[in-house]
Amino acid sequence: MPKYITAPYLRTGIKKNKIYIGFGSIQAEFNVEIGKKILTILNKLKHPTEISVIQKLLEELLQDDTETFKAISNYIFSKHWLIEESIYNKEERYSRQKLFYNIYSNNPDIIHQKLSQKHIAIIGCGGIGNIISVNLATSGIKELTLIDQDLIEESNLSRQIMFRENDVNSNKAEALKNSLLERNSKVKINTHPYNIKSVSELNILKNVDFIVISGDSKNLVYDVNKYSYKNNIPFINVGYIMDIAVWGPIFVPSQTPCFACFSEQNISKYNTHDKNLAQMIINVNSRSQAPSIGPINMLAGAYASLDIIKYLGGIDTPECMNHRIGIWTNNLKVEYQENIEGNCSICSKNTLK
Repeated sequence: MPKYITAPYLRTGIKKNKIYIGFGSIQAEFNVEIGKKILTILNKLKHPTEISVIQKLLEELLQDDTETFKAISNYIFSKHWLIEESIYNKEERYSRQKLFYNIYSNNPDIIHQKLSQKHIAIIGCGGIGNIISVNLATSGIKELTLIDQDLIEESNLSRQIMFRENDVNSNKAEALKNSLLERNSKVKINTHPYNIKSVSELNILKNVDFIVISGDSKNLVYDVNKYSYKNNIPFINVGYIMDIAVWGPIFVPSQTPCFACFSEQNISKYNTHDKNLAQMIINVNSRSQAPSIGPINMLAGAYASLDIIKYLGGIDTPECMNHRIGIWTNNLKVEYQENIEGNCSICSKNTLK
């Protein structure tokens, strides 16, 4: 029979005659009387204990107090305050992330096993691609495919944190592969040092489980959107708009709205019958160069990485499932962009075949 201990991440405190047990999404508060009873039990679970023994401890402590027994049992067994003894070994490479998985599930080993079987493609190995790739490679996934034609420039080093000065003039995908393998030599990494320019070139991704777009090539996201739908491969688009960190939606073919469903809300560059106005817009946009800074790349990449891990590991519903999300870094406003209901030319029920 498995044995359990108090989860290493479980912390408690007291404030204004309330005892708080757990912080973050597992936090609960109790009056002092009940809180002391819970702490009595948790203190006895510093050593591995079978479930039957824990149940007996509860019964002895609470005796005829049925309501309190039910409440405390629910929190102890359902709120992930306990962890199976065999799950946590602080010397093991993935031990800390398994503790995180335990917050959402009683089976962190199963989550880790799911991730260890995944093959993920990342199109674009710049600032955001750097962040997402290192988060995934160090999470224990099986395989990464990195795609980017660009060479590293000195100006990239201010925000593309996986590159070093001696990588300047090297291909981004190859340099990123080398840097990732220094952190986890067990992950398999493939590189393709060229840019995707058409839907047909995406066939190199036919064996992947998930696609990440962190590049800005013209029409790339729309080509991947079509390929994703046709080949039943989920994908996510991650980027930034000026000082807004943006990620999502995760598109799961035949289950969620695709990227094109959200694009109708974008500000159109040329949607006008006034030719002079259209030309003026084109002229201004032709000089455009997006600003880029490490913290905003990191913000978008970090949130997207967490949603990817949640989705592939079956941990929880990703925050960007059915949403395109933007965090405005000037005031930390979070904007959720919903899809517009209609007859999408890619994934609408009216076009499904």
